[in-house]
Amino acid sequence: NLKFNLTGATSMEASMKVMDINGREVMSLNQVIIANQIVSLDISSLPTGIYFVKVASSTMSQVVKLVKE
Repeated sequence: NLKFNLTGATSMEASMKVMDINGREVMSLNQVIIANQIVSLDISSLPTGIYFVKVASSTMSQVVKLVKE
């Protein structure tokens, strides 16, 4: 499982997308996140490789590189 902490002053609706090295979306999740909540994304079904995880809300957007071995 991939776990990350979204810090913020209030709750927010966020979308999380996992894209493969070619930019194809292989997984997505929309969820209301409460401030400082740890979010878990089950990536066990994905094959090994390089992925990019994009987390976005109305106030922020961030992309993180993920290498699954």
